[in-house]
Amino acid sequence: MSSYASLTLHDRSSVKRWFQRRRLRVAIELLDASEESIAICDYGAGNAEVSKHLATHFPNARFVAFEPTPIFMEEARENVAGLDQIHLVASTSDIGDHSIDILYCLEVLEHLPLAETIAALDEFDRILRPGGTAVIGVPVEIWIPALYRGLFRMTRRWGQPDSTPLNIIRATLGFPPKDREMIPIATGIPYYHLHIGFDHRRLRRLLETRFRTMSATTSPFMALGTLLNSELYWVCRK
Repeated sequence: MSSYASLTLHDRSSVKRWFQRRRLRVAIELLDASEESIAICDYGAGNAEVSKHLATHFPNARFVAFEPTPIFMEEARENVAGLDQIHLVASTSDIGDHSIDILYCLEVLEHLPLAETIAALDEFDRILRPGGTAVIGVPVEIWIPALYRGLFRMTRRWGQPDSTPLNIIRATLGFPPKDREMIPIATGIPYYHLHIGFDHRRLRRLLETRFRTMSATTSPFMALGTLLNSELYWVCRK
């Protein structure tokens, strides 16, 4: 498996690296910087790069970075070595009920099957304090973003499910393929490796059963909405 960093901020494409840096900046700046001592959870932390940047934005906060995948957890340990305010956990059972003020979950839920998505939302509800805030970030994989994402993927892995003309056309028209290849990312952790087939509209409906959406923001250009932008962020209140 490729490292988390090589798939994101260290991708060989300068364009993709820019999109990733921009995505991270937009997500972190959705909430005003705070000098208060609060508890923040980075849910599905990968190599904990988000936690590192959040620690700068929220200098007095305490961080819990949850990452269940052993290989990514090893990367996270190396990445945040010496940052005592960031505590790594491999299980959400190590996070107390109603103990989190702000939860960030970026580029995670698009990889989870429905049952695991519902379980994750249940955990958000459990660990967030009453009135707590969740920042949920997912890719836009329908309409025009599906077209330019698909064309980019075709240059890298022609013939894969996310780079076939039919699937790209379906997603561009707003009807992404429903059959998605699931490969466990670790023992007992089902995982969709490819984004193709993810539809943020379905996730939004699930979120609305548990949280009140305060705002929706897109990246890299905040003014153009999901019709053209590749990333979507919801700020939700419990």
